[in-house]
Amino acid sequence: MEIYISKASENHLFIRFPYDAGYIDNMRQIPGARWDKPNRAWKIGYTYLNVERFMDLFDGCPVTVDSELGQECEPLVERFGENKEESAEQADDAAPPLDCNGELGGRTSESKS
Repeated sequence: MEIYISKASENHLFIRFPYDAGYIDNMRQIPGARWDKPNRAWKIGYTYLNVERFMDLFDGCPVTVDSELGQECEPLVERFGENKEESAEQADDAAPPLDCNGELGGRTSESKS
């Protein structure tokens, strides 16, 4: 399940992904993270600590970093790979869940099919 991260403003980031209870639990571990219903995205403060927390929580998961954000936040690109241009709508239509370190999304290495 692909996660898409982009700038919402100079002070906030949007994080989008298809519904997944494990990802939602992870987002709730980021201080100040809120669901932004009109934008259908999680919104977090654009701070060093929040970016670090996001990278730790979603390490090993397929994350697409918006090209604008990738140009100014190199640690995200270093952690998740080359930044790509992709619309938020494409992120919503991502493929079925993948095993992210065997824990996220309620899947474990034992429950793989």
